Amino acid sequence: MQSRLESSSFCDKAKRNGVRVSVPSNITQDKQLVLLIGWLGSSEKLLRHYVNVYTDLGYPVLSHIPSGSQFVSQSLRSSNVKRVLSVLMDDELNLVSSNETSLFIHVISNNGGMFYAEMMTLTTSDAKYKGLLGKICGMCAEALPGVQKDDVRICSVLSGLDHTAAGGKSRKSSIGNWLNPVSWFVYLMQLIIWLYFYVIVMLGFGSGSFLAYMDRMKNPAAKWPVLALYTEGDFVVPAEQVAAYWKSVPQEVELHEIKGKDINHIQGLVKAPQEYKKTIAKFIGNL
Repeated sequence: MQSRLESSSFCDKAKRNGVRVSVPSNITQDKQLVLLIGWLGSSEKLLRHYVNVYTDLGYPVLSHIPSGSQFVSQSLRSSNVKRVLSVLMDDELNLVSSNETSLFIHVISNNGGMFYAEMMTLTTSDAKYKGLLGKICGMCAEALPGVQKDDVRICSVLSGLDHTAAGGKSRKSSIGNWLNPVSWFVYLMQLIIWLYFYVIVMLGFGSGSFLAYMDRMKNPAAKWPVLALYTEGDFVVPAEQVAAYWKSVPQEVELHEIKGKDINHIQGLVKAPQEYKKTIAKFIGNL
C-alpha cells in the first residue's frame, strides 16, 4: 500500500483531481485507508491538523475539500465527487481489488455530508463505482447534519461581521476606526464574504437540496458503523439536531458529544484534542 500511494504517477493523478495524499513515514495501520472530506471554507493548512490525527496513528490519508458550489448545483456536486472516486478506483491504488485494505470515511460539517450523500448515490446507482461499497468499513460524521435556523446570522459569523454570536462574548470589532481607509477595505472584504455565504446558505439550505442530502445519507446499502462526533456549543450545526438525526438511521451509530458550551463548530480537535483523538483512535481501531 505504501509504495502504491507514494508513486509519482498516482500522486499526480490525485493532485489533478483535488486529492492530497498523506502517507506516514511508516504505515503501521495498513488495513484502512482514510478518506477525509473537509468543510466549507477550510484550507489544506487547516485540514492538515485532521490529517495528522490519522497519520500519527499510522494510517494513510487521502484528503479533499469540496467546493462550496456543491450547495447550489447538483451537476457540480456530482462532477466533484466523480473526480475523487476516480482516484479511489485507480488501478494503481488497487483498493477495490485488494483483500487487505478497506476504506474509512471521515466527513466534516454539511459540506462533507453533501459530498458523502452524493458518493452514496453514485456508488449505488452507477455500476462503474459499485465496487467501492464493499470496501467501506466505517465512517466518522463530524458536526453534521443540521443548520442553525438563524441563517443570516450564520453568514455574519462566518464572514467576521458578527463577533459575538458564536462565542457568546463581546469582542472589539475588527473594523476599527471608520475614518481609516484600511478599516473600510476590511469592512468591504467582510461584506463580500458575507454575500458569498448568504448565496450558499439561502440557495443551498433554503432549497430542497439540504433535506434531500440528509435523506440520501440514509442509504440502505450503507451497512458500516458510524461515529457521530459533535460539540455541545456548536452554533452553526446544533448538537441536538446532530444527535436526533443519527438516532434515526438504521446503521450502528456511536454518538459522542464533546462537552463544553464554549466549544463551537468544528472546534473539538482544537479545544479538546486528547478526547477527540482518543475517540477516533478507539473507533477506527475496533473496526
